[in-house]
Amino acid sequence: MRNEQESRAHAVGPALRVASAVKAPWFRVPRGWALNLDGSNASLVNSLPRVEVRFVPAGWIGEYFFADGSRAVLAPPYPGGAAAIMVETLEWARRLLLAPLLASAPAE
Repeated sequence: MRNEQESRAHAVGPALRVASAVKAPWFRVPRGWALNLDGSNASLVNSLPRVEVRFVPAGWIGEYFFADGSRAVLAPPYPGGAAAIMVETLEWARRLLLAPLLASAPAE
């Protein structure tokens, strides 16, 4: 039981950092905007996990880069502005990280 609780607590950490990142500063990067979840300057350091938004001809794309270097892409491209896709990408990343935890939670 303790290992399961520790595992969940370890997995919740990134989701909590995503949730608290809503007010964190985004930094301009060559492909768009980025936010390192450790709070470091994303324009100077490519630290994982990380959230990025970048502009493509069809609109904005949100990406979440996991600590292991893999990534997930929020698709299709978002036609709105940069500020809106930043909020949407953070919310999507939070749901992405919490989904496995919620699926494995015991039924009450």
